[in-house]
Amino acid sequence: MKTMICVKGSSQIGKTPSICDLCASIIQESEWPSAERIQNKLDFECKGHYRGVLVGFYSCGDPGCEQYKHLTALINDGCEIVICSCRNWGQTRNDVEKVAEENGYDLIYTTTYHSTSVDDDFLRRHFVKALVDLVDSRI
Repeated sequence: MKTMICVKGSSQIGKTPSICDLCASIIQESEWPSAERIQNKLDFECKGHYRGVLVGFYSCGDPGCEQYKHLTALINDGCEIVICSCRNWGQTRNDVEKVAEENGYDLIYTTTYHSTSVDDDFLRRHFVKALVDLVDSRI
């Protein structure tokens, strides 16, 4: 099913590391050379096959990162599932919603796990497992 999964939230809450970990867990390492670092050197864009479906990743959800252009390009490249990020409100969220609507993609928002007393790496591992289950359910 054509699906866009968007990790939303404010800056510095682990959106990019979570998307990176998801990509590393489902895309074969041989396809990683297509990854392109973006803007702040942490964000990235790549695509690869998972269970016979082309999945695209665009981790930059910051204002000014030309999100509309990059997400549209992943869709035009044939990605049936697109994983991205955006802020809680504003242009980045508007761009995600516009691309999904224009291309007939189901849009699912999620957010990273947070705790003041539980280790961030532990929470991210479990969040990524939940994302893998979500991706599996949309194939």
